[in-house]
Amino acid sequence: ILHRKKNGAEAKKNLLDALKIREQCLPEHHLSTAETLRMLASVCEKLGDLQDARNYYNRSIDIKEIISKANQ
Repeated sequence: ILHRKKNGAEAKKNLLDALKIREQCLPEHHLSTAETLRMLASVCEKLGDLQDARNYYNRSIDIKEIISKANQ
């Protein structure tokens, strides 16, 4: 929501906080963590933090691939 209101820096901070909580409370490869990483990557991309965006996108994709393989 904050991201949509053009407050990218605050959105990034909140998503980093959410990511930290998810990583502490959820299993290592959880879909909610992957989705938070994807949202964080999107915010970073819009802020021009392209290296961070790439890293978060890649982590999200890695988790989703692990989940997909586990469900086969």
